[in-house]
Amino acid sequence: MAPYGHVWRAGANEATKFTVSDDVLVQGKKLAAGAYSLHIIPGKEEFTVVFNKTADQWGSFRYDAKQDALRVKTKPVWRSDSQEQLSYEIPSLTPNSAQVILRWEKVAVPFTVEVPNQDALVRSKIDAAVAANPTDWQVPLAVATPCRIPQAAENSISNWSTKRPCEEIMPSVMHVDRRSSSEEPSSGSAKR
Repeated sequence: MAPYGHVWRAGANEATKFTVSDDVLVQGKKLAAGAYSLHIIPGKEEFTVVFNKTADQWGSFRYDAKQDALRVKTKPVWRSDSQEQLSYEIPSLTPNSAQVILRWEKVAVPFTVEVPNQDALVRSKIDAAVAANPTDWQVPLAVATPCRIPQAAENSISNWSTKRPCEEIMPSVMHVDRRSSSEEPSSGSAKR
């Protein structure tokens, strides 16, 4: 990791790529939909997590602070056990939020990602899917299936989407790609 006050790429070789398909809140601050390189500025008392608009960067060598889309502060958690490989974990996942933890050596750097208006987001995605194929009977079924629609609503296509919002929006909104150009993505917690 970089010394206090210096920018670190939060990955090995290439900077970690953080992608969100929709606008989200990170530590309560708005981050627009898009792909970003993820950087960390360590500090003694708090770390700064940086989302930079230059998504594909080799390390932080050409990092330009003018391209920062968002900077948020977080408190590091110092651990007694050391973890040799860098990992990104998502230990806490709710229907509209996720806690992301960067873990390396003896430090864990947590930050929260949140979908601010889940109901409106789900509704807009449903409306767009149906509008794109208004005569296809399979579209309502396809958008309803991952949303765990209640039994009463299954009988009425016109009512189902107003009964209960999709419960699993976070996994489809956020993607952390911490691989180098020669690696393939993997599932579960990501280790370096």
